[in-house]
Amino acid sequence: MEKKLLFFLSLSMACAVPAASGFARPAKWRIPVIQEERVTGTVKDSLGIGLSGVTIAIQSKGSSAVSTDESGRFSIKAQKGDVLLFSMVGYTTYSYTVGSNEPINVVLNRNSQKLDDVVVIGYGKQKSSEVVSAISQIKGEELQLPGRNLTNNLAGQVAGLIAVQRSGEPGYDNSEIYIRGISSFAGGTGALILVDGVPRSMQDISPEEIETFTVLKDASATAIYGAEGANGVILITSKRGKNQRTMIDFRADYMINQPTRKMSFLGSKDFLNLYNEAKWNSEGNPNQSSFIPYKTQEQIEKYASGEDPDLYPDVNWMDLFKNSTPSQRLSLNFRGGAEKLRFFVGTNYYNEAGLFKSNPIDATEYDREAKYSTNIGLKRYNLRSNVDMTVSKNTTLKVDISGQYLTTNYPGTGTGTIYNNMLNSAPYLTPMIYSNGLPARYSASAGYENPYTQLNLMGYSKEYRVAMQSGVTLEQNLNNWVKGLTARGLVSFDSDFFSKTSRTRTPSQYVAKGRDDNGDIIFSKTVNGLATSTEAAGGGFSGGNKKIYMEASLNYSRVFGQHHSVTGLLLYNQKESQLQNDPYLYRKQSAVGRASYALKGRYFVDVSVGFTGSENFSRENRYGFFPAVGLGYTITQEEWFKPFSSSIGLDRLKIRASVGRAGNDKVSDTRFPYRERLTWSTEKVNLG
Repeated sequence: MEKKLLFFLSLSMACAVPAASGFARPAKWRIPVIQEERVTGTVKDSLGIGLSGVTIAIQSKGSSAVSTDESGRFSIKAQKGDVLLFSMVGYTTYSYTVGSNEPINVVLNRNSQKLDDVVVIGYGKQKSSEVVSAISQIKGEELQLPGRNLTNNLAGQVAGLIAVQRSGEPGYDNSEIYIRGISSFAGGTGALILVDGVPRSMQDISPEEIETFTVLKDASATAIYGAEGANGVILITSKRGKNQRTMIDFRADYMINQPTRKMSFLGSKDFLNLYNEAKWNSEGNPNQSSFIPYKTQEQIEKYASGEDPDLYPDVNWMDLFKNSTPSQRLSLNFRGGAEKLRFFVGTNYYNEAGLFKSNPIDATEYDREAKYSTNIGLKRYNLRSNVDMTVSKNTTLKVDISGQYLTTNYPGTGTGTIYNNMLNSAPYLTPMIYSNGLPARYSASAGYENPYTQLNLMGYSKEYRVAMQSGVTLEQNLNNWVKGLTARGLVSFDSDFFSKTSRTRTPSQYVAKGRDDNGDIIFSKTVNGLATSTEAAGGGFSGGNKKIYMEASLNYSRVFGQHHSVTGLLLYNQKESQLQNDPYLYRKQSAVGRASYALKGRYFVDVSVGFTGSENFSRENRYGFFPAVGLGYTITQEEWFKPFSSSIGLDRLKIRASVGRAGNDKVSDTRFPYRERLTWSTEKVNLG
């Protein structure tokens, strides 16, 4: 069942920790009298047009920020001497010191430097002004939305990216990610995801760990990934340390979720009246005197009155759902370092409760004591440590370690089965549970399962998921040999495993037939269950994967004169993975090349090629060649065009064209799909 966010409360705190500090107690404490004034004004651009959404903050009080309205007007409380900061993406930040209370008129100028920000591309980085392919990049802060699953936070955040969430069940609520729609008719349709350059999953990454999130969309951007780039590529770069005092950032989110929609069903009275009408129609509209209804009107009124819910129940199975359920997320990050050593350490905790109203009873007919939880629940713990070490003037070593530990709890019966039975169960057959605590079931036949019994009285299951990622990168500046040349090597080892324990039970179940002379209910046993609960089973590793990735590259970047910028890349990588209980390794290897040229920041050429080998194809078709070329022309850099662009407030206009070839090796879930398969049966042989 899908969920939607109703409300969340966020608390964020950041502070700088100096290397050493002192504290001097004043001789006398005084309480100052603070006089605040309301400062008003207007913010416009260089053309005199009011700017909407400009952030105005007091430099010493970041929490006191306001924004301009549609006309660029604002109002903020401040004291004399406070410094107001006016900021907006794409504009130069402006500061103003409060003096008198006269209206302020502020003009923000476009920041052309912002247009040259570096963006992440395939196996490297590039100035945004020089990019000739379809790439979208956002900061990690834009993904810090309430919720556990990063894939669900992407909807509507990045142009060209489609996120489809088909379930809201905690632990199984991943969205399917498509870039510019579905690009493959068969096999894998999901995008290739790289975290810090290594193929990894992203659903359990904490948004607070992310520096940039980049989407490569067209063939000229993804061809460099060869047989894995046809469905688009997502590049996630985690935060790294900086040469600064240690910054401590704490964030707390509290969310309340509710079902997107709870279906409404007829009560027993309306249900039975319609049942009688249908019976009368199916019998050919007989005379009322000869028609025998399924339930008499007197019986139907007993269902409506609720006078005896054991014999005449009126059940709304949707009542097994809560109206809302809470979840919370806590994150604590440390970021800092010095010239020789820089670090980022991030921790995160997430907790989410399920929407079912559970009342577990691990019991026989004579011992009814709640001993465990059957409701859905999820807890996740994240840890990331990225350390950069400057070994020498030309050598940098990076060591990255991250991990996620996730536990979930579920009823002994699958939640999909429970929900389907909630939709299909009639309201009049049995109560959820009898007043004396006996489980209810109308018949042992299929289709009469009681959702309450399945939810609460048939055990539970717990899942444990652990994922560990590690990587070591060595970068060597080769300027002493060739100016602008850098060598880089990367080795990573990732491992994850899945474990499940369960405790199942089949309780005896009953249907009420009436009452005896003493008024006690007469029961008939419909299911002869077990007298005791079964012991917990499982606990071993039921699934897992280990992956090794190796990469070596030479990068070249140099500017000749003032107008000629040249960059180049030669790269080789190989990777292997092995599923638990599978004797065969999955192996791939690739060779990559790219050359880029920019003239006067105005004309751009980008040529790339990927040469990829995959075991999913036969030996004679194992390697594929994937070239791409892109051209760009920034017309706003032409002198003859600048007067016109300035008059209309146009900062940059680029015309680009690109063509490329990308592939998809996920043609089947079968190992070695190119091999013939022979299937035997008692009557025939299938070849295919």
